[in-house]
Amino acid sequence: MNYQQSSDLLEKIKSGKKFLLNPHRGPDLDSVAAVAAMSTVLNKLGKEFDIVCKDSIPESYKFVKEVFNTTKIVELEKIDFKKYDFWIALDFNTWDQGGISITPDVQTMYLDHHPFFGLESVASIVDTEASSTCEILYLVFEDWGIEIDPRLATILLSGISYDTNYFQQKNTTSKTHYVAAK
Repeated sequence: MNYQQSSDLLEKIKSGKKFLLNPHRGPDLDSVAAVAAMSTVLNKLGKEFDIVCKDSIPESYKFVKEVFNTTKIVELEKIDFKKYDFWIALDFNTWDQGGISITPDVQTMYLDHHPFFGLESVASIVDTEASSTCEILYLVFEDWGIEIDPRLATILLSGISYDTNYFQQKNTTSKTHYVAAK
């Protein structure tokens, strides 16, 4: 098991029906790819989800953006939180980073590789040793027994590559290379 919290996270996801996902404001490729990867896995698990994003997703992320083109994207200001069982915050851990100025009335989960800043959650994984949120997601999906098909692998690798500046940054570790090779 890569993360002890993986089973708790999966249990919560299995208990929910509808999820809200979002990348951080001014989304970078790790955040966008993390949302694309999680939405792909939620689809595999037969879950419903919507995506919310404060800012538009850059056109240069078109190969990952296709997931967003086939998904309902809700406007941040018009969210009815009662419709969702859980909000999954990916690659951020403060509401401001998520582009929202209130504390939403919804159970929250988050996965992040940045230092913890206290976003309340019912389940979370924070790994500051990881290169990216996509690296964490690969390891979580491995814990869950999710098949990493070529499309999901491409999505995850794009986020890892971006956040490591193509394996040149200090955050690139042997674990990062292991995940990328897998």
